[in-house]
Amino acid sequence: DLHRVDRRQRQMCIRDSIAGEEMYVRKHFDEFRSLTRRERQVLTRIAQGFSNKDISGQLYITLETVKSHRKNIKKKTGIPTTAGLVQFAIAFELI
Repeated sequence: DLHRVDRRQRQMCIRDSIAGEEMYVRKHFDEFRSLTRRERQVLTRIAQGFSNKDISGQLYITLETVKSHRKNIKKKTGIPTTAGLVQFAIAFELI
């Protein structure tokens, strides 16, 4: 039955996706734990698409402090791109 094959394939894809995300989280758990509470707040806003200026205003910190947090987040996670940081934030359910 074609409907069953499609359903079975969908289930396998979902299972593989969940397994891949779990492996990602396990692999990067220490990096996540190394982030301070404030760095996690900044990362959440980065992942939500806010600019450094917006983040500065929302968290009542200077623009330079936001840039410093962003630099530290990239260093601690080993992730150089914003897209990678978004993936990281999603995996750790920050957004």
